[in-house]
Amino acid sequence: MSDFDVFPRQGEIYLCRASKQSGDTKKRPVVVVSLDVRNQYSSTVLVVPFSSFIEGIENNPCRVLVKKGEGGLMVDSVAMADLITNITSVRFKNIR
Repeated sequence: MSDFDVFPRQGEIYLCRASKQSGDTKKRPVVVVSLDVRNQYSSTVLVVPFSSFIEGIENNPCRVLVKKGEGGLMVDSVAMADLITNITSVRFKNIR
């Protein structure tokens, strides 16, 4: 795995490189949505990425505001459920 000893847990927020684009090294928070049993035995984890750009989310049911401090977030952020993705577990870093 990465720099922690346990597998990523469903519902927890981690810092990782969520983009599949090569050369993209920006780390961003993600929330794990896949089941713990899957996370424990799979090399990939299903996540929803966050963005700190929160304008215009009122009319988008796929974007959910999460306040600063929740899950260790440093700023108000938006969970972008429309961008759900699978990432390898080696990309994770726990931010708690």
